[in-house]
Amino acid sequence: MRFTSGISFALILVLTGPTDVMPAATEVTTADGPVIGIDSKVAGVRAYLGIPFAAPPVGGLRWRAPQPVTAWTTPRPATAFGPSCVQAPRPSDGRPYSREFHPYPPFSEDCLYLNVWTGASSAAERRPVMVWIHGGALQGTGAMMPMSHGDALASKGVVMVSLNYRVNVFGFLAHPDLTRESAVGAGDYGLLDQVAALRWVQRNIAAFGGDPGNVTIFGQSAGAMSVQAHLASPLSRGLFHKAIAQSGFQLDMASAFLGNTPLADAEREGLALQTALGAGSLEELRAMPAEKVLAAWRMPPRPRVDGHFLPEAAVMALRNGRIADVPLLVGWNSQEGAGNLTADIESDAYVADIHKRFPLQADAILALYPGGNRAAESNRAFGHDRMRVANLLWLRERARHAKTGAFFYEFDHAMPGPYAAEFGAFHTAEIPYVFNTLSTMDRPFTSRDQEIADRMSSYWVTFAETGRPSAPNSSRWAPLQPGKAEYMRIGESDRVTPIADQAKVELLGGTLK
Repeated sequence: MRFTSGISFALILVLTGPTDVMPAATEVTTADGPVIGIDSKVAGVRAYLGIPFAAPPVGGLRWRAPQPVTAWTTPRPATAFGPSCVQAPRPSDGRPYSREFHPYPPFSEDCLYLNVWTGASSAAERRPVMVWIHGGALQGTGAMMPMSHGDALASKGVVMVSLNYRVNVFGFLAHPDLTRESAVGAGDYGLLDQVAALRWVQRNIAAFGGDPGNVTIFGQSAGAMSVQAHLASPLSRGLFHKAIAQSGFQLDMASAFLGNTPLADAEREGLALQTALGAGSLEELRAMPAEKVLAAWRMPPRPRVDGHFLPEAAVMALRNGRIADVPLLVGWNSQEGAGNLTADIESDAYVADIHKRFPLQADAILALYPGGNRAAESNRAFGHDRMRVANLLWLRERARHAKTGAFFYEFDHAMPGPYAAEFGAFHTAEIPYVFNTLSTMDRPFTSRDQEIADRMSSYWVTFAETGRPSAPNSSRWAPLQPGKAEYMRIGESDRVTPIADQAKVELLGGTLK
């Protein structure tokens, strides 16, 4: 594990991990100063990497809202990614997650950098802008990961932006002293970092040929939950105009993760951390080495209702019609919630689990998803269908107040590799298809995989352009209609498909409420 703290990375010129760029300087002037980028490996696309969008959150700025950067006048090399935010490394063998799914070091507290890819030949082009918010359970990963590089999307006509934001204890610590020292709320630093990056986009993206009036935010897993948080936050209003959420818009997850923990409980967690580290004050906590603080942190990071970024829990904002009314593209992968395709489960264990988790609905569930020799099949189908319905309920709740359309998908293509038969289209597997970056991965992809990546990336780009996803030689994709329970299957064959029969939709909806 490599940590650095309190060191400026303004002139990092060497990437740690794979690179998709080759040198050829070109200069753009931002509001903070000029930057020099490089041509990417995709013809006609330039990359501007490691641009600071906020001051390094180190020393006295640890656990503070992002602060402005210090402007510069000498052209700054934007030729290498900034370091990933401080995090613990993942295990090397995390099947089905090969090394490409793991974060790339170095890790540092000085990590608030973003990256821009553009094929625009002038600032007057005003191309649609896509801003990527990475996942990682709010614990890790970052914008450096090659599968989410923006070259290929930029080659299709958008300006692509990716960003780092503080994660784990550094992005989501609550503490009574932090609440007292902040006049506007405390605890959601990672989300405030994202807001700072979106504000940077509004100030600067026109210089890269982007349209600040047509910005799409998109994210996966914790990034999708972040998208949901921005929909609910007044601080994010007007900073984006469309949104895409990959694997993270379920109604039950909205309740569990977005502002559902009372601030007082979160503050007690912060006091427990201080006690565990033997710190006498918040100042002492800020002075401690990053790796020591991270090692002592035991709580899962969660956004809080801080009265500033989140005035109320996101699910309440949804139900009360207080979320941004922008076009949405929402979906999941077919094996999320369904587990290992080849895993077996004993009938008695399956039946007992259903009774334990859903005592009021167990008999009805088991009538539709029976045990016996169908236990393993039922276990997978129940988890799969329940996730589908959780997404549907979120969109139906939104539709009570929204005027804009929502497009619903399922990605069902099994990524090739040693665990394809076991895990199918697992959580996160869609990312290299969305970004059309299969070449960054060491897997036995075929021409079929490339066709899917070309088509899926086109859906995302056309949605960013027009608010309606489309791709050559694909079925017409209509927004979700009232009373309908349908989605677009992407992967094996693009087609509109029922989510489940009405009896299952009603039953599973009851388990989620």
